[in-house]
Amino acid sequence: MANKVLVASLTFVLVCAACATVLSQGFCGQLYKETSEFASSYKITIQNGCYLTYRDLYVSFPLSLRDYYEGKSHALNGEMDFAKFVTPSAVQSIAENLRGLTGELPYCDEEFANAVLTFVRQIPYVRSNAKYPVETLFSNQADCDGLSVLAASVMKAGGLDVVLFFYGGINPTHMNIGVCLEQMPVTRSWWASPSGFEHNNKTYWVAECTSLSDWTVGDRPELLSSVEPIVIPLINCRENLPIQVSSSLDIPMNSSAISINLAEVYSETNDGTRILNVSGSIYPPLANQLVVLYINQPGYAPTAYAAFTDEYGKYAEMWNATIPGTYILKASWCGSLNYSGSDSDAITVLIGAEKPVVVAYSGENSESQISEIQFQQYFPLNIAMLNRVSKEFLKNNLTGTDIVLSGDFMVLSDGHEVDLNKTTITIPSHPRTYRLPRSRQLVTIMVPERVMTIPGADRLSSHFGFMLTRNNQDNYTASVRTLNGGDLSEITQNLTERSAVVINASNVAAKQSWYKAKAIVSKEYVAVEVCDNNGTLLDKVAQANTSKNASLLGVLMMYQTGQIVAFKNLNVETISHGALSLAQETALEPTIVKSIDFLYPHVRASLLSAGAFLAFLSLWQRRKRPNRTKMR
Repeated sequence: MANKVLVASLTFVLVCAACATVLSQGFCGQLYKETSEFASSYKITIQNGCYLTYRDLYVSFPLSLRDYYEGKSHALNGEMDFAKFVTPSAVQSIAENLRGLTGELPYCDEEFANAVLTFVRQIPYVRSNAKYPVETLFSNQADCDGLSVLAASVMKAGGLDVVLFFYGGINPTHMNIGVCLEQMPVTRSWWASPSGFEHNNKTYWVAECTSLSDWTVGDRPELLSSVEPIVIPLINCRENLPIQVSSSLDIPMNSSAISINLAEVYSETNDGTRILNVSGSIYPPLANQLVVLYINQPGYAPTAYAAFTDEYGKYAEMWNATIPGTYILKASWCGSLNYSGSDSDAITVLIGAEKPVVVAYSGENSESQISEIQFQQYFPLNIAMLNRVSKEFLKNNLTGTDIVLSGDFMVLSDGHEVDLNKTTITIPSHPRTYRLPRSRQLVTIMVPERVMTIPGADRLSSHFGFMLTRNNQDNYTASVRTLNGGDLSEITQNLTERSAVVINASNVAAKQSWYKAKAIVSKEYVAVEVCDNNGTLLDKVAQANTSKNASLLGVLMMYQTGQIVAFKNLNVETISHGALSLAQETALEPTIVKSIDFLYPHVRASLLSAGAFLAFLSLWQRRKRPNRTKMR
């Protein structure tokens, strides 16, 4: 047995030579194959006197939980910052299952802590940056601080008083945990006394979390025998997180499912607030289950919102969708009973500016003193530019043929779109001085208040499209994006030259419903189509593939100011000929490319806006011109 301790100590020295606590300013994650959820199993050893019991612990969680923690700060400004990584609420289910195995034992707290150590030791030791427990479980690797943070999180979730021990007096540094018990540890080697340290009038017994030996609470590696640790207290570290990992004993968990959808948009006309109804359901349909809605903008950490299911397993959450931008929405359920957690599909939402911000016109200013800022706020062309900034939701370059770009889209409306057929401004009454003809006499008159109406576009509108663009021979760019004026002009030119195949989905797609768009290019033909949510074909154009008409394929959709655009299931792939179902449904005879009339309103709106701009600018300059009050 002494030889076993010696070998373990030597092994501990070798591993610690590669172990340095990384005080970094960020976290560099690894790429893993994406699945719908994480699932793993662990062997748990429970000691009851001279008897050992072995149980299987199954752990699962939806990948949105990993994404949530990867988006949190991983910065370390000192050893005390390790406390923020301890998140007991995330591993509450694991603690409850292990507590259930040890709750009836004579020294239940100690045996619970030892069970946690057997669980943590099954995760391979690999030097890494600081991690949250969920990240350690997902990557299935961590170094001493990652394993210690995981063990401390589970023990604290199970009700134990624990701290982190940081050994900065050795090179490399090391970390394990301290456990406060009601008694001295009893499950230990008879020839060695348990080791612990005093902190705040309590004794915290050493608990080593690495897998160098079958450590139990009180065992202290020889390398640390003469080193005094820094105690990192874990006060107020219980994060109020609405979702956690799920776990079960001995029996693997069944799969679950959760859906997400967008419904009505509610608009408060007084302050411009827009509320979006996000709803869905879980399977199995259980009542009073916690569902978390994650919402984030690309490149930023998600914000979590909590909702509960009704008796039919349905949930709903009202989201304030007032601030313009691009958002990603995903719903998550952590599971219940013998069901694992699951994530919904992600929905990308584009929220544009609902209406222009207009500053009240001051009656103290004269007609000739309308400022340029006020002019920009009154003039609708600026709002059009704000809503026509190009945004890409998917982009991919592919080489070859048999390419399919597909995805679902929906336009949501609250029925209060801004109609900018005309813009009205009020010019207050003001004095004006004139010189009488052929006289030096000046006459001052009072110009009455006047209301001016500036004609604008038919209605402010923008477009988005599912586009397949050929760069050169057998090389395409697939994208889903909003379209600006330059994009629409290019499409118009390609349609005129008969080098594009385009569908105007605005003719067949209504508001508040999902539709599927698809663009296909193969060696034999090119095609675009639009289907409803049930798969019913609504519109389709297919032609034999020639070097000319395969330059641009697209499905376009128009939306107006104040409407919300949503996308999901965006995908681009190269597939085999057998999977191209559209070829079996369509006779590939040359057809006339559909009319480009749907682009005329865009061109007409631009011309009208430009005309209105010139008219207003002329009027503005004329009213700014100073009066001549002297005789020549």
